[in-house]
Amino acid sequence: MMMMAALDDGFNGIPGNAGFPVIGDKSYEYYADPVDFVETKINEHQSRVFVSRILNKPTVFVGSNTVARELLSDQTDNLELGYKSLMGEIFGQNILFTEGPEAHNLRLLMSNLFSHGKMSNFHSKIESIIQKSLGQLTNTAQIKVYEFFKRMMTEICLSVFLDLDFEESTELASTIVNLTTTHWHGIISVPLNVKLLGMGKSTFAKAVQARDKLIHIIEEKVQNSAKGFLKLILPSSFPTESSIVNHLLLLTSALVPKAFASILTSFVIGSTLDLDEIESTMKNMQSSSDYLESILLETIRLWPPFAAGRRLIRKDFEVLGYKFSKGWAVMYTTYSIHRDPCIFSQPEKFIPERWMTCNKDDRDKLVAFGSGARGCVGKNFSWGIIKMTAALLVSKYTWKLPEGQDLKYKWLPVSRPKNDVIAIFQVVEDQNANTAPDGDDQ
Repeated sequence: MMMMAALDDGFNGIPGNAGFPVIGDKSYEYYADPVDFVETKINEHQSRVFVSRILNKPTVFVGSNTVARELLSDQTDNLELGYKSLMGEIFGQNILFTEGPEAHNLRLLMSNLFSHGKMSNFHSKIESIIQKSLGQLTNTAQIKVYEFFKRMMTEICLSVFLDLDFEESTELASTIVNLTTTHWHGIISVPLNVKLLGMGKSTFAKAVQARDKLIHIIEEKVQNSAKGFLKLILPSSFPTESSIVNHLLLLTSALVPKAFASILTSFVIGSTLDLDEIESTMKNMQSSSDYLESILLETIRLWPPFAAGRRLIRKDFEVLGYKFSKGWAVMYTTYSIHRDPCIFSQPEKFIPERWMTCNKDDRDKLVAFGSGARGCVGKNFSWGIIKMTAALLVSKYTWKLPEGQDLKYKWLPVSRPKNDVIAIFQVVEDQNANTAPDGDDQ
């Protein structure tokens, strides 16, 4: 009777149905289009919290901004990260897959490494790479926006975290980029191919081989380099050298530049959505760092790089009348959380001014970098790079998107347009000092 109760609509005060094991699994429908799946269910149940079955586990989907933030802050001790079974073998033991005291200690170590005082040492290197990359844009070139930013951010990550000079080490850089691509393809094959359908293991096997080669390269770097981030990470009391290597593998994986490229591509698209206001938008971004940051905040609100995050419930608890059961999973759906009409009026519209008016105190309601005790330890560093890139871009160029392009998004593994989006960049005519808008870069 208890098993059947777990399948009934409205169980634990949550609308929806967990279905029967295996036959009731909705993983295929979810991974085919996670945003459509969640939004359809929200409308069907008239609730921003509902239950379904994903990866053959009863899963509570949370699209309520208020419920999600309480889950990620006050209920942290009742949840654990839900990624180890999906990506643990690909990445090895690191901060994503640890719990309890070990996770706390690793977080302290990583937070210290990513403190402003330490990461400011890389400011000039990052700016140099961005300036060099932006110099490739011309008045007439049609640029594939996502690919452009992904290449730039890949160079930044490998230069900062592995002290790799792309100009001096062209062959090694190319090898690492190819390996991280193969590694990444194995990661994204896991949820459907390995865990659900029992096929496609060759992609996973290739990813494991790529991981082993990457680890060998990273180990050599750790042993032979005493500069930059490698100098910082070596004496930082990680439990083992393999832990250091696994964290460097995570930081240099394709996941990171893809997330950056997702945000910056959406930034380029979002700033041109209002065809009648493009010119004034460009001028406002050039003259005001506050307005530029409002554009960026609205960008990650509407198009967060990751559509959702996953947690596993390890203890029964209740939030606002919803009962969360031990052994179930939680998917906090970033896309829906950022479009919760209880927090954001006209949630589907790109309105950057909201961050200077009605939502000026609501930055904590964005969960694109996670939130609470298990939020991204590199959030401030990452946000600084995004702001620096955007500021340098608008100081040098304006841009437009040729008409007739398909701007529909796909949401996995990161949010980005389904097809290559082309932009035409034009040099700003009046560059008095050729500098970015005033404001903190980091």
